[in-house]
Amino acid sequence: CTELCSECSNGKCVKCIDGYHYNQYTYYDTCTKCHSSCKDCDGTNDNDCIDCNDGFYVTPSGTCASCDTQCTTCKGSSTNCTSCKPGQYILSGRCLNCDNSCQSCEGTSNHCTKCHQNYYLYEGKCISSCEEIGPNYGANSNQECIKCDLSNCVEYDEACQCLKCEKGYYVISDPITLIEICLPCNLENCDECSKNEDEEGVTCTKCSDGYYVYTDPNTQSKSCAPCGENCKSCTETACTECNEGFYANSEGQCRQCQAPCIQCSGNDG
Repeated sequence: CTELCSECSNGKCVKCIDGYHYNQYTYYDTCTKCHSSCKDCDGTNDNDCIDCNDGFYVTPSGTCASCDTQCTTCKGSSTNCTSCKPGQYILSGRCLNCDNSCQSCEGTSNHCTKCHQNYYLYEGKCISSCEEIGPNYGANSNQECIKCDLSNCVEYDEACQCLKCEKGYYVISDPITLIEICLPCNLENCDECSKNEDEEGVTCTKCSDGYYVYTDPNTQSKSCAPCGENCKSCTETACTECNEGFYANSEGQCRQCQAPCIQCSGNDG
């Protein structure tokens, strides 16, 4: 096809690009420029328009006439708007102003489709923070509030990036999406862990009940070692909390409460 031809058949042009008219009555089939008032046409005169530029519409006589000033585009008549200026919406062919809270709207003045800077869209309303909706809501790149939903994540920031994972997982930035995600610690008896600074492996920072973080004095590697008998949480040298029915004495050991107690404290239970 030639430069001005958008469709051809058997080496001949059958359709021209916008702004040009296919003239089959010349010796060579050619694309002739429409009248300057037309966007598209079926002839070269000003009354051969079949489509007009924005701000104009095709009259019954085939000419292009100006839309009403309220319209960005119109059809059929000057006051039958098909699109409006920013901050307006169409109602029965008329352009009406959106509510001040909306940057754009549709259907009604206060049904927002886009918000001003530093405001976020949620169910047709513009709000100052997604936290107003409730926990675990954040904003996407379109300034819309969404329910944050990352696997194994229990706490998010305002952009739905994970801040805290559920037990047995840790936060890491996905190298491809740059989204904070949760990966399993894969460490025995470990509830919380973190990525090592050397980017290889993870280190346990909190062990499951009945275990404590033990640091090997020779290798400095960390693992979860068991607490003493009937101990729920401990340090390397003493129990800090015992199982139900037991108490920690002054030496950091768990001793059974005296009957009929199931909870006790002190040195004699």
